[in-house]
Amino acid sequence: MDPPLFFEGGTLWKQAQQVEEVFTFGDTETTGEQQMFLVSDAQDEALFYYSPMSVVVCANGECKLAEINMFWSLIGDYWGYGIVKDAPLTKYEHAKFEAADYAKLHKLLANKNSVFRHKTLDELIDKVPTDNPLDLDATSGATKEELKAEVVAGGAYSCYSLWHLAHDPVVLKHIKNSSSEYFAKNGFAKLLDSDIEQYQAYALRQIPASDLGVYESRLAELFTTATPQWRVQLLKKLPQKTLVTSHFKSWLYAGFYEWDTHSQNNLLQKLDETMMDQGLEILREYDRLNENQIRLLVSKVVLWPSGKKNKFIEAIPLDKKGDNPVADYWLATLNKN
Repeated sequence: MDPPLFFEGGTLWKQAQQVEEVFTFGDTETTGEQQMFLVSDAQDEALFYYSPMSVVVCANGECKLAEINMFWSLIGDYWGYGIVKDAPLTKYEHAKFEAADYAKLHKLLANKNSVFRHKTLDELIDKVPTDNPLDLDATSGATKEELKAEVVAGGAYSCYSLWHLAHDPVVLKHIKNSSSEYFAKNGFAKLLDSDIEQYQAYALRQIPASDLGVYESRLAELFTTATPQWRVQLLKKLPQKTLVTSHFKSWLYAGFYEWDTHSQNNLLQKLDETMMDQGLEILREYDRLNENQIRLLVSKVVLWPSGKKNKFIEAIPLDKKGDNPVADYWLATLNKN
C-alpha cells in the first residue's frame, strides 16, 4: 500500500502489517468489481479496512480511470484515501488534481450528509451548456451553485462516483458483518480501550447489558475523559445495577460537580433508592445544584420508601438549612410528602 494522503485513524496506519481479502463489491457496468481487505497488525489485531480501487469515471462518452486507495474504520466510517504513485487523479480535460483539490475531495468524502446522498448527479448539473471549464466535467452542463462549494472544480463526476463508493450502503453492510464476526471471536475490549470515541460508542451499543460487568472497570475509567455527549451516552446505556458498583463510585460521586449540566441531569434522572449512597454523596454540596436540578432530585426522592427518604432529608447539612431559598423549597416539598 502506498501511504495515504489523508487518514483519520491516527497512528494505526503505522501498525499495519498484513492484509486479508474479506469481500468484493461493485459491479462490472459502473464501478467495476473491487476488493476489500481487512488490515491487521503484527499480532493479528484488526486495524481498519482498505480497498485499492480502479474506478472508471465517464461523462458524455469520455471515460477515464481513477485509481485510489480508500480506507474505512472497523465500524464502516470513511477514514481517508491515498493515490497510486504516478497515477494522480484528474478532472476536466485530464487536468491533474492540485493539493487543494485533494484536500477538498477528502472533506467531501468525510461528509456523510453531502448533497450527493439524496440527489442524482443529473439533478446537480444544469442542462444549459457552458464553455467555462471551471464549471464543467464535460460539455453536458454547468455545476449548480449548491454543488460548487462541495466538489472539485471540473471534477463533479469523479467526486460523485467516489463519494458513493465511500458511503455505499452495501459496502458498509459488508464491513459491519465482517467486523461483527471478528468482534464475536475477539470481544469488544480493544474497541473500548481505543481512544477513538466512535469505537467506544459502537462497542457500548453492541455489548449486551448482561455482559457489561466484564467491562465495568474500563467503562468507569471512560468517565474521566468523556466528552459531555459521550458521557450522556454512557449514562443512558448503563443499567442501575452497574452504576452502583464499586467501579463507578469515585466517578459518579466525586466527579459529579465537575461535569456539564446535561450530564448531571441525566444521572439525576436515573437516581432511585438503589442509588441512595450516590445521592447522599451528591447531597454534600447540594447548594451547587440549580433550581431545576433540585426539583428533579425532589421528584425522585419523594417516591422512595419512607425510611430512605427520611434518611436523605436528615443528611442535609444543618448549617445550610434556611440559608438557601432553593434548599428551603426542597425541604418543604420533601416534608409534604
